[in-house]
Amino acid sequence: RATELTLQIDHQTAFVGDNIGFRGILTTDNGEALVGRQVDILLGGWQHASATTGSGGFYQGSLQVPYWYTPQISVQALYYPRNSDVGLHIASLSPEVMLQVMFYEARIDVTVAQEAYPGLETEIAGMFDYGQSPVPSERRVEIYLDNELVASLQAQRGFSQKTAIPSGIEPGQHVITVSAQAMGRYSAAVATAGLTVTRMTPAIDLKTPGIILVPWS
Repeated sequence: RATELTLQIDHQTAFVGDNIGFRGILTTDNGEALVGRQVDILLGGWQHASATTGSGGFYQGSLQVPYWYTPQISVQALYYPRNSDVGLHIASLSPEVMLQVMFYEARIDVTVAQEAYPGLETEIAGMFDYGQSPVPSERRVEIYLDNELVASLQAQRGFSQKTAIPSGIEPGQHVITVSAQAMGRYSAAVATAGLTVTRMTPAIDLKTPGIILVPWS
């Protein structure tokens, strides 16, 4: 027998981390309620929650919106035969419901010195721009030189960090990457800046006398 499955969610829009309710009905194609069956809730095609049908084939439950930081997620209910239902009923998938997901974003403006020198420190500064979103008190920031972590700190809206340049680094162009980890309703933020590493050229300042007096024998 073919089966039919419906799905409704409480809210079409929710923040990451919020809980939303879901409900629906599982029946056969002629309207007979299927009781005591497990229904899986899929988010983006992956199982995220489940519920068991009761009287009238009705099921309900709640789930947490995952911290995926994507603008929207597809939600569907899935029934497939288990145990004694195998060979008796056909699996069914509910129509897709789109959940609009909200979260806060930020941009990082990074400033570095024009030149840096092997074995010496250079200053890396940054500023978060949250636009109209609320500004958190602080968040974790990691600083990478090329692909190597060189510093981490708890930063507020603006930050500045002196970072040592490895003495064995090759002169030339390198990349500074500043990464702010995702935190609750705030998605991750990444910014890069070019850094020129050069060797210091030593200079010798010679002073010679204008006149030399040589004693005569």
